[in-house]
Amino acid sequence: MKREQEAASLREKIDAMVQSNELMLLKSLEIKKELDEKKTKEKQEKWQMLKEEGLRKAAIEKQKARTSETKSMSLLLVEENKIMSMNRNDMDDLTKTWHDMARREILKRRMVASTGACSSSGDVFSAPYAANVDDFSAGVGTSVGCGFGGADELQYGLHSAE
Repeated sequence: MKREQEAASLREKIDAMVQSNELMLLKSLEIKKELDEKKTKEKQEKWQMLKEEGLRKAAIEKQKARTSETKSMSLLLVEENKIMSMNRNDMDDLTKTWHDMARREILKRRMVASTGACSSSGDVFSAPYAANVDDFSAGVGTSVGCGFGGADELQYGLHSAE
């Protein structure tokens, strides 16, 4: 009986140790699972931050491009306004011809830009401007650079005007 009691006591101790080991194993698995979830969450947050940073950088680049475009347009308008307001009295014939061609191209470009909103309806030039637009293109060279082709355009423009 004594041996049976000792054996039963040993079995109970072994069972308690096994249960304790199982509990420790479960706790370590839970801790490991929590750490994995925490790492996954941190990675997701890091990727989200990188994504947001990328979007911010893209927005900044887009704004820089808009600013650059606006600045270029401002400079172009300043140059065009200088051409439009030049005094023709002191110009020689060649310069007057260039000046006229440049003014026509500027006016033509500005009219197209101002009526651009109507282009979707198919009526690019409204009635008051239609006849005038054709007048602007008369005698103007056909350069790719919007009428500022330089000496060649001026030369061909003079020959076609003669």
